[in-house]
Amino acid sequence: MLLAGARDKLEDASGVVGIADDVKALRDRVARVATTRVTPPLNVDLIPISNPADPAQEVLLVVVPASADAPHMADEKYWGRSATGKRPLTDAEAQRLWAQRHHQRETFLDHLLAMPETFDPVRGQDTRFGHLYLYLRPAKPPTSTVTEVLAQQSSPAWIRKVETFPAKWWPSLASLEHRVPHPDGIALATYVVPNREEVGERFEEGLLYLLVDDHGAVQVVSVPGTRVWDMRDVPEPRDDFCISPNYAMELTHQVLQLAGITLADNAGYFGRWNVGVHMTGLKGLLSTHAMDASARAPHVQATT
Repeated sequence: MLLAGARDKLEDASGVVGIADDVKALRDRVARVATTRVTPPLNVDLIPISNPADPAQEVLLVVVPASADAPHMADEKYWGRSATGKRPLTDAEAQRLWAQRHHQRETFLDHLLAMPETFDPVRGQDTRFGHLYLYLRPAKPPTSTVTEVLAQQSSPAWIRKVETFPAKWWPSLASLEHRVPHPDGIALATYVVPNREEVGERFEEGLLYLLVDDHGAVQVVSVPGTRVWDMRDVPEPRDDFCISPNYAMELTHQVLQLAGITLADNAGYFGRWNVGVHMTGLKGLLSTHAMDASARAPHVQATT
């Protein structure tokens, strides 16, 4: 964190002197430097803060989150930090960090693609619907364990806290009312899932399952990832499966808000996220828009 508008040795509020220049102009200049003179471009948060006693006096807080794209180059050098401050990285150090970043991306994708087998309560031949999987992982693990804080709160309470808009489709985050034991963190579900041997088709409809693990990652599976299309207002009623883009986008939006707000409030994490969406059972299905007789969308079937 960098604070513009304060003396170097800030021992109390008397060290705040404010910014002589226009704060907006300074914000624009810092943002321009971060995106044009740093490679890869650096995302920073720029927060102006006014003095309550003197609104004309402002400081600018510059927050540089942990970066998933590190190392970054400036002045034709890659930079890192040591106990005494910043220093140029050697070629070997930069190559090691690039290899580490590549490995992290590969493991993220492997985890996302493996969720049908490793995370889904309803798997294999038991599945009737296509399933929707969401995997959100902080670019850098937060410094505190978010699950220790959440364990002290009522589950519906911290879920409702991040519901910034009413969900139109079901199941939604508001349906997560049951705590489910999980060794990796805090898990919630729309209802308690029986042992896998007892799971059948009837448990798929309406099952939403969410895990916040000890490292801050969020995993979600919506078992009814595809829908049954029941069109009764046409001469020949049909009862077919279809893809609901609206539901997928709405749930993804909700989970993005949940992850960001939960880690910001309970672990002080404001950095970047890796986000993955994986859907199964789409091959040969039409979207709800294409199934709607009144819609003029092209009738394109999913191929994968």
